[in-house]
Amino acid sequence: MRVLDRIHTWRDGAQYAAIVAFTILISVQVLHAWRGPSSPQLRDISVARDFKAFYCAGAAANAGEDPYRTDAVERCGSKPPAMAPTFARADVWPAPLPAYDIGIFRLLAAIPYRPAVVLWMLASIIALSVAVVLISRLSAIPPIAIFAAFAMPLYFTCLEWGQLPPLIVGSLAIAAYCMRKQAYTLAAFACVACAIEPHVGAPVCLATFLWERRCRLPIAVGVCALAVVSIAVLGLATNIEYFQSVLPLQARAEVPAANQFSLTWIAYMFGAPDALAVELGAIDYVLMAVIGVYLARRISCTIDAEEAIPLVPATAVLLGGAFVHLTQISIAMVTGIVLSSLVARRSALLWSGVLLLVPVSYDVSLAPHSLHLSRLESTVAVAAVAFAAFAKLSTRRRLAVTVAAVVAYFAISYAILHAPDTTIRTPASAAAYERQLGGNAKFAAGKWGMYIRGDASASTATWQVIAAKIPTWLGLMLLLAGIATSGGVVSLSAARAGFMRARRQTRSDASTLSVLP
Repeated sequence: MRVLDRIHTWRDGAQYAAIVAFTILISVQVLHAWRGPSSPQLRDISVARDFKAFYCAGAAANAGEDPYRTDAVERCGSKPPAMAPTFARADVWPAPLPAYDIGIFRLLAAIPYRPAVVLWMLASIIALSVAVVLISRLSAIPPIAIFAAFAMPLYFTCLEWGQLPPLIVGSLAIAAYCMRKQAYTLAAFACVACAIEPHVGAPVCLATFLWERRCRLPIAVGVCALAVVSIAVLGLATNIEYFQSVLPLQARAEVPAANQFSLTWIAYMFGAPDALAVELGAIDYVLMAVIGVYLARRISCTIDAEEAIPLVPATAVLLGGAFVHLTQISIAMVTGIVLSSLVARRSALLWSGVLLLVPVSYDVSLAPHSLHLSRLESTVAVAAVAFAAFAKLSTRRRLAVTVAAVVAYFAISYAILHAPDTTIRTPASAAAYERQLGGNAKFAAGKWGMYIRGDASASTATWQVIAAKIPTWLGLMLLLAGIATSGGVVSLSAARAGFMRARRQTRSDASTLSVLP
């Protein structure tokens, strides 16, 4: 036994050492991607572009300005007639975040940009690393395989752009792990932390509040704390402005964005007007949130796994909606990996969904020029996840499945690159959209909509663009199908088992009564 323990310890240590090494490699790639032109004014143009918008919103709030207004964000905290910082003079985008998020970036904006972005990068790496460790413990899947699943969409892409999903993945993993360990207060606060992206965090908090009574008080306290912080950070009027103007403008701005995976985008591409497309996306979001909350209860009861309560809604609301990006959909891998170890009869379906979400992109995997490092890494990640996913098979069959997964990855990529490059719909011009906005053009979200419509690469959708999204949509659908059917299959067997237990208990009680004086 001691020898086996030492082998397991050595194996785990080797895996974590490999994870550290690959994390450093990805970080170096990110830093290389951040290298901008030699011009001092454009040197930081590529440095964590999404984080740049968040940072400037925090700096605007620190300067006493409205962080949702175009002029305030573009000045990035500087007061006229002083010029904006050099890193903020090119492409500062909107920060459509709730006020409690702005409070985080107010703290980061109190230090210079470069140290702040490095600190954010480290926080994201820590959150993802914690998730890898906890998900491995929840699922008994080797940590290196979980890291491989996260490597390209969550580590590389999110670190390069300075995005929020790594913190949600870390919070979800903590919530699920604490639910299993019955640390309900910490689980509830972790669910509240998922509200850093409200459209993901809201159904997570709702499901946990409804289905685990021991989480209700801490969730209520956490939500009230977010409300208090929001008012303290930006005031009541700006918070009302956020819900009344900023969120609708952001949803409308992103309608034709080619990097959208929402139902709103699909409806728009096939002829729906902007307003109708957004409404359809909003209706779909509410419907999927209700389905996710319902499935969370059903599955947690049927497989006796409370960790499913926060995970399932976070996955359900990513299908369709009005505003969904690829990195947000990658959050669903947490649910797929954890539940695959709990529901054996549907694990293949769940793992198939996870595998489709592993590559960072499909439409560049077989580009005609030389093999790029990120494409090679996506291939290695697919192979690693496929080999780990089917650990119950023989080594020969696992190798066969791994080879099949890699071949499928390249075949899908090849097909996508040869899809028709025909434009489906061209959006209204930036000038026409500005006229539609009227006074709303003063908001950064309004200007963002003008930017998208003025940039052909950001708004032109072709059949090839749609084809490149299909594997991601299919992966998410397979995950939800695995979740839904797992609940049905297990609920039937659980009902039968419960009935047999009840019969045995009735007979036992009758026998006990028969011998009583």
